[in-house]
Amino acid sequence: MAKNTRSYPKYIKKMDWPEIVFLLFLVIFFAGLTCKHFVTKQQQLRWQKWQEIKNSEINSAVDLEINDDLLSRADLNQDQEINQADVQTMEEAFLAIDSESLKADLNQDGRVDAKDYAILTHIIESQESN
Repeated sequence: MAKNTRSYPKYIKKMDWPEIVFLLFLVIFFAGLTCKHFVTKQQQLRWQKWQEIKNSEINSAVDLEINDDLLSRADLNQDQEINQADVQTMEEAFLAIDSESLKADLNQDGRVDAKDYAILTHIIESQESN
């Protein structure tokens, strides 16, 4: 006589398909909720880093000489103007290290950070004052 080797708990053996589908739905729902929470938390951390721009980094950009090479790199969207659209592009690239985002790396240190934002802000402010 063959021995029953199934090790399922008794309540799983007695479950109907609607109950199984409902449990699968719950698992998928909570997995999606966890992913949404993770993405939201990452966005909050990114925004917090963005807000932590130090005054010393902004002030160090004031002493920077603005040359044609720097102006061409600062025009991030290549519209022949350095304006708020370039700032928006830099905000999207902030703390990213992919090749597309590194186009916003104005001081060419390998990452888009507060120093790059300070340089771009200084360029825009100097253009507005002229």
